[in-house]
Amino acid sequence: MLCMLKHLLLSSALVLALVAPCTGNAAGLRLAIQGTDCELCVHLAKSSIGQLAGVASVWIAPDKSQLLVTLKPGATVDPEAVLLLTRRSGYAVKRLESTGD
Repeated sequence: MLCMLKHLLLSSALVLALVAPCTGNAAGLRLAIQGTDCELCVHLAKSSIGQLAGVASVWIAPDKSQLLVTLKPGATVDPEAVLLLTRRSGYAVKRLESTGD
């Protein structure tokens, strides 16, 4: 039931994030997260963040409590959109940092 609720919230957040302008200049983002217990939720977070314009890949390591977003060459992404989708997936974000250039 909780995963179904997360899925509904995630779908709503995805629509909002896809229409948000993408800004920023990082080659990627690394998030320290908590709550990566549910494989379905991990999949939903990866697929929703992965649909943001400019995102090349999303990697979640539950054992390390890390989420890594890699951008396409020359692309940018709004870190707030990534935060929103991560939180709507049910994960607490402890830290967010830019990676690369």
